[in-house]
Amino acid sequence: MSAKKTTAAKKEFKWDYEEHIGFVPVNERNQREVKRTTKNGKDYILLVEWKYFLKDGVEDWNAVKGFTIPAEIWDQVNDLAQITLEEHEPGSLIDLEEEEE
Repeated sequence: MSAKKTTAAKKEFKWDYEEHIGFVPVNERNQREVKRTTKNGKDYILLVEWKYFLKDGVEDWNAVKGFTIPAEIWDQVNDLAQITLEEHEPGSLIDLEEEEE
């Protein structure tokens, strides 16, 4: 007797709360969207890359990828970004603990 494999339908992901913060233009065909989101009582910052497409005569913006950062580490991520942009040569590595001393 062979067992039949069943595939459970994937449940579509949905945030419990989602708030649009703003867009950061990159160029005329690319932009980044910043959102504040919540899922199961945890807060996140969501960055979404949008690209402008023209296909079959239809113009539209499409989300091509996203990146989620837990809100609890946002300050550390922001600090590292600021340190990188202001004090370090491109490509150099940073240790946050070293910078705090």
